[in-house]
Amino acid sequence: MRLVAPLLLFAATAAQAADTEGRFAADGVGVVSCARYGEVVAMRTPEGAAARETLSAWLDGFVSAANALQDDTFDLTPWQSARVIEQKMVAYCAGNPDTPLAVAATALLSALAPDRVTEAQTGVSAGQASLYPATLAALRAAVEARGLPTGDPEGFDDAFSGSLRSIQTEAGLDPTGQPDEDTLILLLDR
Repeated sequence: MRLVAPLLLFAATAAQAADTEGRFAADGVGVVSCARYGEVVAMRTPEGAAARETLSAWLDGFVSAANALQDDTFDLTPWQSARVIEQKMVAYCAGNPDTPLAVAATALLSALAPDRVTEAQTGVSAGQASLYPATLAALRAAVEARGLPTGDPEGFDDAFSGSLRSIQTEAGLDPTGQPDEDTLILLLDR
């Protein structure tokens, strides 16, 4: 089954990525409705797990293709894991049940685009994590916006870890002092 969908991703390059009217063909999993996507994600059976894995793999491939095909883009999801992407898709799909998955994924990536990493970067050590310098800078800015110290402006030190621990405790998160996924969601997710 094939679907022709309007292109929502990166309007500036729509002429390059779709036809002259901004449409593109979606195949396979891309034609699954958001309603079905939500049903599969909610399933807690072995069959549901297999279907969920298929959807997750398709989304990973979609993101990788967007990274490869979008100008000025190295990584559209510089800190977002598959779990974060899935949560965002579920939230989008809850309000758009008839939307095909390819269109929903396109809308999601459009929303993430402003925070993308535009150039190849080597990760820097941030406690037990490795973050892109741009992600570490955004995290530093989010901590500073709360009036907390971030210590060494080029790295991750005890002062930065202490500030994260304080934020985590206040938010009811495990106070690891590390830039773990839940902390990144709290401080960087829009």
